[in-house]
Amino acid sequence: MDDLRDLERARDRIKQLSEGLDPDTGELLASDHVCQRAETVRALFRAVAALDLMVRRERGLEIKKQTGQLPANTGKSWDAEEDQNLLAALKAGRTLDQIALDHQRTTEAVRLRAERLGWQAAGGGIR
Repeated sequence: MDDLRDLERARDRIKQLSEGLDPDTGELLASDHVCQRAETVRALFRAVAALDLMVRRERGLEIKKQTGQLPANTGKSWDAEEDQNLLAALKAGRTLDQIALDHQRTTEAVRLRAERLGWQAAGGGIR
């Protein structure tokens, strides 16, 4: 949820700049301010649009997590300890589905992380 709030705050500040307002004071920017230049305004509008997409995506993920449609750790970074646990589970012969449940991640996320860590299952594939 912090990521969502951070994105919303960033979007709101950039939107204010694109509208010619100081995000801290709400006052109009000087006409010669860099954020008043046409090319900069266009870039700021594009940034606002991109951040809007990111906010909508994050909101969708949060809703899916809250309703149980996605595992709780979907979208979170993997840390070194989780990587070690993943490799240990693979070496112990656990399936990707079992590991995904343990780590509260999707099976695809587990498969991709295992590949990134260089895991090669017997027979050349990860099951």
